[in-house]
Amino acid sequence: MKKKTNKSCKLRTLTCFICGKEYQNYISPSEIASGRRRVCSPECKKALNSMDKAEKITLICIKCKKEFLVSPSIAKRGQKYCSRRCSMKRSDGKSVSSDGYFIEKNKKVQRIVMEKYLGRSLKSSEIVHHINGNKLDNRIENLQIVTRAEHNLIHGQFNQGSKHINAKLKEEDVAEIRNLYKVGAKVCNLAVKYNVTQTTIYRIIRRKAWKHLS
Repeated sequence: MKKKTNKSCKLRTLTCFICGKEYQNYISPSEIASGRRRVCSPECKKALNSMDKAEKITLICIKCKKEFLVSPSIAKRGQKYCSRRCSMKRSDGKSVSSDGYFIEKNKKVQRIVMEKYLGRSLKSSEIVHHINGNKLDNRIENLQIVTRAEHNLIHGQFNQGSKHINAKLKEEDVAEIRNLYKVGAKVCNLAVKYNVTQTTIYRIIRRKAWKHLS
């Protein structure tokens, strides 16, 4: 039994969901609330998995018409697809990647079009940019080969600080966060105050983010 490094994890006495046997394990209140570590042994875990599988509901994917199993809670949310691949397919049969590009055989279509036009394979360092900003417009006149640095520059990802396209904070906010932390402010409270994640606050404090500010 390995001791947890999380401060909220303590050695607690639990009751196995399967066999009813009492056992001890390091567990946090959040893990108890979520129902984790409900069993005392690998054998009981297998039994629990079998029970969970028996409770699952059979649905039919609206895209490929195959049957698939989901938990009752997921079924209530209106699950329609059996997989991410099916959810990515459009009504016209084309597939769209999670970042919004047409794909064929796990390859982005703009790269396929450019390779056919050039008569050669593209290097990994060559990025195909959509000139008009429409990721689904793969006409050759709308495509341009650029380096990764040029592509990042086009999309404003090299703009620092509040000029960054995705910036939520201003320079004065970052300075204030660092000063408040020095005088004892908690990370969780700072995250709420500035409407960002605790990870963002940690990165600012440790100067992994907003490095250009002294």
